[in-house]
Amino acid sequence: MLHQNKITHMRGHEKNDVKYYNALNSRYTAVLGLCSIILAFPYHIPDFLPEIVVAISQCVSDPSPIQGTVRKMFLEFKFTHQETWDVDKLHFNEEDLYQITDLLISPSYYA
Repeated sequence: MLHQNKITHMRGHEKNDVKYYNALNSRYTAVLGLCSIILAFPYHIPDFLPEIVVAISQCVSDPSPIQGTVRKMFLEFKFTHQETWDVDKLHFNEEDLYQITDLLISPSYYA
């Protein structure tokens, strides 16, 4: 569902575009549903969850309100999996772990 509704950032000529808002609403609905599935498992990671987490991580640069929802979900995911992350990260393959690491690690003050 997410790969079918690619959204680009709004430009001046798209402000009144009904197709744009329909696509945005459709994608946002999908993101909300997937975020609720992820947050439904706060202290363990079932086998199907890594695929969903990676799919949501690809939406972090989408326009508002999708971007804010994804960032908020990753903050909650990080908080609930913080203590068991050494075990939880084994559910992800190396590529997926690399992709979501930037969202799970807080930026350094000195970077």
